[in-house]
Amino acid sequence: MRQARRTFRMRARSVAGVGALTLTALLGACAPKTTLHGRAIEGTASIAVLVSDEDQRLELDGIGPTRIELRYKGAMIAKAESAADGLFKLVYNPDSVPSDPVEIVARRDGYAPARTTVFPPKPGQAALVQLKRLGPVPAPAETSPGRKP
Repeated sequence: MRQARRTFRMRARSVAGVGALTLTALLGACAPKTTLHGRAIEGTASIAVLVSDEDQRLELDGIGPTRIELRYKGAMIAKAESAADGLFKLVYNPDSVPSDPVEIVARRDGYAPARTTVFPPKPGQAALVQLKRLGPVPAPAETSPGRKP
């Protein structure tokens, strides 16, 4: 009889442990998510900054695909690839970023990478990623009037 009670208790603890792990996983999956929108553009230097989501530079022609990561203490907490127009969104759990600085890292073939440390994004902010082209800048395709190509 004693052996049966002890076996029952051990099984009950095991089931309770599995239930707690399942509940933790479900709560983690249902945790609120935050989205940081942004645009990757070409510029004279490679840098990533947080700007007002009404910043006019977010309307400039973008470049894509650009790989963007949001990192906290070296660990990647969100990643995205910009569309052809340079727009992207990073979705992450805000609890994974207390109030310590985070890094925005951006890479695109043919461009110098950007790696910038910023304070965690606040509502009303967007990421502006500017990348500098490596090598010579291609000449414009248009010719001036009156000149033969």
